[in-house]
Formats: sequence, structure tokens, C-alpha cells
Amino acid sequence: MQDTDIRIGNVYDIKVGKNLVAVRIMRLAEKDGWEAVSLKNNNPVIIRSADRIVGLHNTKPATLPPVSTKPQEPSNTAVGSKKPTECKLGGLNAAAQVLAEAGKPMTCREMVKAMFEKKLWNSNGNTPVSTIYSSIIREIKAKGDASRFRKTDKGMFEIAK
Repeated sequence: MQDTDIRIGNVYDIKVGKNLVAVRIMRLAEKDGWEAVSLKNNNPVIIRSADRIVGLHNTKPATLPPVSTKPQEPSNTAVGSKKPTECKLGGLNAAAQVLAEAGKPMTCREMVKAMFEKKLWNSNGNTPVSTIYSSIIREIKAKGDASRFRKTDKGMFEIAK
């Protein structure tokens, strides 16, 4: 595929090893290539060469959101979000928000339920509760007293004050 054929906002299939992965081109990369997001798991992908792009992904154009051709400024919004109000938080940020609003210790199961109900975070994984639990434990271990979380009891966490 040629560099001139690639459009910001379109969905393409790219070669990753022996596999094809559907990605949405989000913007031009700082150096060369494009920044993209995998449609399967929302992971960021840097595409340095147009040779990796196989072609347009088989999607209906009407399902794609409108994309601005203006260069994007870095922001705190999630990649691909339209407005900051529609931004979904990462799992840890959503957990911190839910704990702060609750004002009491919660289990990870309660946190994930609240995050899903408030549409703060979404996971297609099989074990979102375990994902949040391990992420909180990793942050506590890595940051120590600077962590946003504190373990109060077995499986219970609160926001560090």
C-alpha cells in the first residue's frame, strides 16, 4: 500500500507476524508512520511502514465516527475518544474514582460492578475482577506510601488518604 492511500480514521488490516490485525489509524506518528489502535483490544500500535498495511478492513463506512483532519493536541482523553466527557478511564483510574466516591473499603468485585454500571471502564476479558485486583496490588507494591490505594483487609481496598 502507498503512503498517500492511508487516511486518518480508516480501519485497515496490518501484518503482525503471520496474523492480520484490524487497526484504526488515529494520527501521524511523531517521526515516521502512523499511530493506530487495535480494534480487538484497544492496544496502541505504531506503524512505521505502509508495507505492513494489507488493505482496508471489511467494515461498513457508516459505522466509523467522523474524524477531524486537524493535527491532534496531546490530551488526557483516551485514544479515539470524541470528547473528554465520553472518555473511558483506565481500570486503575476508574477504581480510584469509585473508591473515592464510595468513601469506604470495597472488594474488587464491588469496584468492577460499580465501574461497569457507571460506564467508567469496560473489559472484554474473562476476569476483570482479577485484572483490577492484580493492578491495585502492583501499584501498592511499586509506589508504597505514594500509592492511591491501601489494603484494609483480605480482598478489601480503600483510597489512601
